[in-house]
Order: sequence, then C-alpha cells, then structure tokens
Amino acid sequence: MIDVVVHDVICFFRTIGSLNEKFWAWYSSGKGKSSAKQFGNVIHSPLVKHEDEDVEVIDILVPPELHLLIGVVNTLYSHMIKVWPQANIWPKKCYVEKEAMHGGAFNGNSCMTLLNNVDLLRSMCPIQCLRFVELFSLFKSIVKSCFSTTLLPDFRDHIHDFRKAYKDSGLPVTPKLHMVFYHVTEFCCRTGGALGIWSEQATEAAHSDFKVTWNKYKVNLINPRYPERILHAVCEYNSLHL
Repeated sequence: MIDVVVHDVICFFRTIGSLNEKFWAWYSSGKGKSSAKQFGNVIHSPLVKHEDEDVEVIDILVPPELHLLIGVVNTLYSHMIKVWPQANIWPKKCYVEKEAMHGGAFNGNSCMTLLNNVDLLRSMCPIQCLRFVELFSLFKSIVKSCFSTTLLPDFRDHIHDFRKAYKDSGLPVTPKLHMVFYHVTEFCCRTGGALGIWSEQATEAAHSDFKVTWNKYKVNLINPRYPERILHAVCEYNSLHL
C-alpha cells in the first residue's frame, strides 16, 4: 500500500495484491469475522483481478458518484430523524418520498432535491438539528464541486470542511462517507476530472430500462430455465436497441 497525505491526513491506498495478502492472512488465522479489523477488514478475496498486483484499487475502480450521493444523504437523514422524529415534514414539503426498494431510501433525484432545499430545512428544524443543516449544506458544496462533469478548483476544501464537521458531530463513519472523506480527493487529483465523467447513472438507467423486458421472461435464479430465459430477454432487448 502507498501512503498519501490528504489535508494532513495520511491515507493508505490498497492494491489488489495487498487485498489478497490481507484476505489470506485473515483466512489462515481462523479467527472469524470478529478479528477482521486486524486484517484491514478484508474478509473476501477481491472480485476484480488484475495482472499487476501492485496496481492500486483507486486506479481501476471509480468512486461511485450516484451511490455516494444516495448513501450520504440517506445516512444524514436517518440520523437526523432519530433526533427530530418530525423531520419527515422536510421531504414532504419538497414533494419527495423514499422508494420501497432497498429497505426504503431516497433515490438520486430525491437526494438532489433535498440538498437544493437545505434553506427550507433550516427554516423549520429545531435548534438541535442545526448541525445536520450544516452537514447537508457542506455536502451540497462537495456535490457541486466534484460530482458533476466539471471539477472546481476548491473541491478539496469542501471535502475537508465536510469531513471535519462530520467527525466533530460524533456520528459513525460509514464506508461511503469514508470514500467521500479520502478517496474522492485522491481519484479527482489523479485524473484531473470530476466524478460525473465516470458516473454509474447511465448503467443504472439501462438496468431500469431492461427490467421491462426481463419481467416478460423472469424466473427465479435457481430455476433450471434461468440461463435460457435471461438469454432470450437479452436478445430481445438488444434487438430493440440496435
């Protein structure tokens, strides 16, 4: 692993080789998941294979812009509603609601709507929730500076400010927040571009579009006809999108 300083914080970027090494060290220890922290929390062999085991993960896997947006906004909202149970009046005023899938969460468009209405939240929330107003506002600045197709020169400052405010809040850090705190900066600095250039939104849209065709052929994954049905669905979908 190579260490890099990002805003006075030393970051260790993993390689495919280091992931393999940590996985096999954990596996050989026989200690189980309770000891995962001792092995960098690597309890699975990496799905992505590469001929050069020294290649850093950040160079072959792009931080997922859409999923980071959804993850951070929903995490902030879930913590806020624990402090202020009436917080659901905010999305209602913004005319957005959670989707039923994935346990109930705001989708990408709804998350952007909420971020664009932080001032509305400020005007209605109790004083104990002003810290969430600040966090939503700071995250909105990150989205504006490096989640689109244009990378603004001050994006690192916005990430630094958000990371400091979030850590000062004492809230738990999820994997997606960790990626925003450290790996978004590293990726954007390496490529010189914003995350929107590599966004997974097009793939997500195609996946949603394919569902219409797949529903005509859909069978359970364990059904012996699954390979045949998925092949027919893909052939029909492709024929309609030549």
